[in-house]
Amino acid sequence: MKKIIGLALVAGCLAAMPVMAQAAEFPAVDIATKCEYANGHTGFKKDDRPDEITMKKLILTETEADGFTASAKFVFTAEGKMQFAEKEKTVVENGSVKAECYAEEGKLIVQILAADDKKQEALTLSDYTLDAENGALEVGSGVHYGLYADYADANGKTERMKVVENFVDANFEISTRTNWVITIPVGEDYIYSGADRVTLDTPAYLSKSGYTMLPLRTFMKAALGEKSQMAWDNETKAATVVWGGNLIRFSIKENTIAKNGKDLPVWGKMEVKDGRVFVPLRNWSGILQSIGYLMEEGDITWDSTTRLATIRAVEQKLDTSNNLEKPTLSGKGAQASYTMALTTQYDEIEPLGDGYFLAQKYTGETNVGLGVSMGGRENVRYLLDSKGKVLQTYDTGTDNYMEDGGERTFLVGRNTENGFGNGAIDWEGNTVIPFVYLYVDFFSEGLAAVSDKNGTGFVNRNGEVVIPLQFEEAKPFSDGLAVVKKKDGTYAYIDKTGKVAIDASKYSSALPFYEGLAMVRSRDTHKAGFIDKTGKEVIPCQYRWAGYFRNGATYASDAEGKNWLIDQTGKKLKWIADAEYLVYADDRMTKPNQQKNGMAMTEEIVNLPDGDHEHVRRYFDETVEISYETYLLKKGLSEGLAPYWDATAKKYGYVNESGTWVIAPAFDAAERFQDGYAVVANEITLADGTRDVEWGIIQNPNR
Repeated sequence: MKKIIGLALVAGCLAAMPVMAQAAEFPAVDIATKCEYANGHTGFKKDDRPDEITMKKLILTETEADGFTASAKFVFTAEGKMQFAEKEKTVVENGSVKAECYAEEGKLIVQILAADDKKQEALTLSDYTLDAENGALEVGSGVHYGLYADYADANGKTERMKVVENFVDANFEISTRTNWVITIPVGEDYIYSGADRVTLDTPAYLSKSGYTMLPLRTFMKAALGEKSQMAWDNETKAATVVWGGNLIRFSIKENTIAKNGKDLPVWGKMEVKDGRVFVPLRNWSGILQSIGYLMEEGDITWDSTTRLATIRAVEQKLDTSNNLEKPTLSGKGAQASYTMALTTQYDEIEPLGDGYFLAQKYTGETNVGLGVSMGGRENVRYLLDSKGKVLQTYDTGTDNYMEDGGERTFLVGRNTENGFGNGAIDWEGNTVIPFVYLYVDFFSEGLAAVSDKNGTGFVNRNGEVVIPLQFEEAKPFSDGLAVVKKKDGTYAYIDKTGKVAIDASKYSSALPFYEGLAMVRSRDTHKAGFIDKTGKEVIPCQYRWAGYFRNGATYASDAEGKNWLIDQTGKKLKWIADAEYLVYADDRMTKPNQQKNGMAMTEEIVNLPDGDHEHVRRYFDETVEISYETYLLKKGLSEGLAPYWDATAKKYGYVNESGTWVIAPAFDAAERFQDGYAVVANEITLADGTRDVEWGIIQNPNR
C-alpha cells in the first residue's frame, strides 16, 4: 500500500497567494503539498530583495496512518541559487513522531527516528533560513522558485521530486493599494464614495430581517467604477455583473451569489424592489474579497444611531515599476536655435541626413493636424537644405508616394503611360531605377533589391540589373553580402556579383550580417545561432531567439526562457530577464539612415487578484533593466540629446542623457537629432477654427 504524507509550508517574507501544488510521487510515498504564505502581497521589488528568507513553518502531515517510516529521510533543496543556512541538529517530536532535523551544505534534512504506523500525525519544523544573497533572487513577472525533496526510505531507495512549485515567488509586487470608504445613509437617495456623492435612484433601506439593503447596480458603479457592467435576466430572475475577468451572478429566485460559477456565502435574502435588485450589506465583504480587494474583520459597520452603513476596502493594483530609476529632469533649457523658422508652408518634413530634408505639401484638404499623412499623386515635394532653402521641386502630378531611399535617392511610386510602377530617382529628379517594378527596396552598399513577376534581384545606381531577378526574396546588402531565398525555399548569401558565397540551405531562416555575424535558424531544431562570413557556425543553433550584433554583443533567449546578452563567441555576458520572448524595441521604426538603438522589450501576461490580467512590458538596454521613462529618453538619444515630453508644459523639449533640459519644452512634436539638425512641429488653430501644423528645423547646440 502506498504511504501518503501531506506537506504544508508557512513562509515569512515569501511573496505569493496561497498555492496548491500537484502531488509528488515517490516509490513508496505520495507527498501532497500546500503553500501558505505569511504575507498577502504577491511579490517584492527589485531593490527590496531580502538577503535571507525565514521559513516560519514546515509541516509534514500524514494523510494516512503509517505515512512516516522509521529511518526514512527527506532532504529539501531550494531551486535557484538559494541555500538553507546551516543550523545544528535538533530533535523534533509530535505525538509518536520523532525526527532529527538540521541544515547543512545548503540543504534541509529531516531524518525520521520513530513513528507509530497506526496513527495519523504531523511533524512541524520552525525557523529555518534561506540565504538569498548575491543576486540569488531574480525578480520579474512569472519568476518563481520551487522546493525539491530527495526522499530515501528505510531501505535506502531514493527519488527526487519538486514538491512545491511556487516555494518562493519573485513576481512583480501588487503593491499599489488604494484605500476607499463608501458610506451609505439608509433611507437617503445618495451614498458617498470617498468624498464623492453618488445619487441613488432608489435609497438603501432596512429589510424586515434587519439587514441593510443596497441597490446592486448603483453600488457596483460606486465601488468598482464604470468598468463594471450589469445585466438583468427577467426569466431567471438573476442579475449578472461583469468586472475584469469575473462574472458575478446574483440569483434572486435561488438566493445565491456565485463568482465564475463558484458559490459565495450569502447572508440574508436578496430582494427586488421598485424594479431594482437589492443585496444585503454583509454580503459585500465576501464579494469584494473574491475579486481581489483586501478587507478585515470590522471593515463593514452599521451605526444604528446615525443609520449609517460603512464599507472599507483596499484595492490592489499592479505596480510594474520594480523600483527602477526614472530620469530626474532638471534645469529649464534654452530657447531653440532655428535654422528654418516654424512655417505652415509644408505639411510634412522628413530628415534625409547630412543636413537635407524632404518636405511635402498636400493637395486638397491640408489642415489635417499632426499625426496625419496624406500621400497623393497631386502632392508637391521639395528637397530642402538645413536653412529651408528649396534645392529641388518634385511636381510631376503622377507620384503616389516619395520616401527616402538611402544614398541620396528617393523611392517613388509613379503612374506612367504603361501603368503604375515602383522605381527611384536621385535628388536632382533623375530616374535611377525605372518605374517598372512591383517592389523596390532602399539602396545599401550601392545596390537595391527590386521585384517583378519573375522574382527578385538587384540593380545599381544606373538602374542596371546586376543580379538577375531569380530569387523569391532578397534582403539589402550588409557587410558585403545579401541573404536571398531561392525559389526552392532554401537560403543563401550572395556577393555583389550574384555568386553564392555561403550555402545556407540547411537553415530554415537567415538574416543579414551585422559586425561579421548573421543569425540563422536550424531547419531541424528551429533553434537560432550565428555564422561568420565563411559560413562557419561560430555560435551553435541553441537559442529560441537571437538578435543582431551591436557593439560586439546581442540578445539571445535560451530554451528555458532565460534571456542573455552574449558576445561574438557565444559567451554569456549578462542575464537580462526571464520571459517567454524578448524583442527589439522600436527597431521597426528606425529609418535606413538612422542608427538602431539596441534596446529590448519583453511583454508578459500577469494575472491580477481580481481575475483579470494585464499585459506588462519591461525594457532593457545592453546592461540592465530600465524604466519605461528611461527607455523613452534613450530611444531618442542622438548626438547627446533626446526629445522628451514635459508633463507640466505639455510640450516636447530636448534633454541630455542625465535628464537636464538643454532645449526648453516648446513643441507638439520633435524628432531626434541627425547630423546636427532636428525637425520640430507645433499644431495651431486658424481663425476659421481649422487645424494646421507649423514645421521647423532646429540646430543642435552641442555642434
